[in-house]
Parts: sequence; C-alpha cells; structure tokens
Amino acid sequence: MAPQSPDKDRWATWFYYSQGSESFKGDLYFYSVDHDLRDRLGDIDGERCPVVMLTGDYDYLTTPEDGERTAKQIRGAEFIEMKDIGHFPMSENYPRFAPYLKRALQRIEERTGTH
Repeated sequence: MAPQSPDKDRWATWFYYSQGSESFKGDLYFYSVDHDLRDRLGDIDGERCPVVMLTGDYDYLTTPEDGERTAKQIRGAEFIEMKDIGHFPMSENYPRFAPYLKRALQRIEERTGTH
C-alpha cells in the first residue's frame, strides 16, 4: 500500500486481507499455475472489447512494469499507472483511485461509442 494512503484505510485494508492468508496461497497458485494465460494475451482483441489496465506505482505484487508489459501484449489495450497508489486502490485510498477509474471508464465509453 502507498504511504500516502490514509492510515485508517491502510489499517482496514491490511486487516481485511490478513484474514485470508490460506485463500491467498490458493489465489497465487490459481493465477500462476492453474490459470496462467500469459501465452494467450495476444488472443484478446482490445479493439473489440476495450481493455484498460490500471496499476499503482506502489503495487509490489503486480508492478507497473508488469501491467505495462501485459497491456503491450493485448491488441488495443491501454495502460495507466496510478500515482501514489498500491495494490488495493479501491480500499486503501478511494478518493485518489476514483479519478483513475473514471478515466478508464471514459476511455471505454469513447472506444465503444456508449455513455
């Protein structure tokens, strides 16, 4: 989590996620072994179904470099690095996250012609 996030939100997020350590092990196994789709990213058509990837600059689990590298492998995907945000943007600092989320949704609306 980013040090700029409010203490009360950081502690609440830490508490919430610390309750599921066994689930976290399963999650890691699932997305790194059972469901590793890195070799199929090129099959995703980001022009047909817009993809906007958001990664916080304080995310040490899925770094901005990981997010940008992944977005480059998806045709038409856009990558946005979120400043002063970690891995849990919606709970650790929603006010800082909200503009990035709105920007991503606007990009999707622009590309699909919906609103």
